[in-house]
Amino acid sequence: AWFAWQNTLFGELILKLVNEGKVDLLNSIQ
Repeated sequence: AWFAWQNTLFGELILKLVNEGKVDLLNSIQ
């Protein structure tokens, strides 16, 4: 349950980063 909860928070964080146009930074790290 805690894993799914963290995934939800992480997903929301990713959406926030994407909306801010910072997804390119994450892609460059990977």
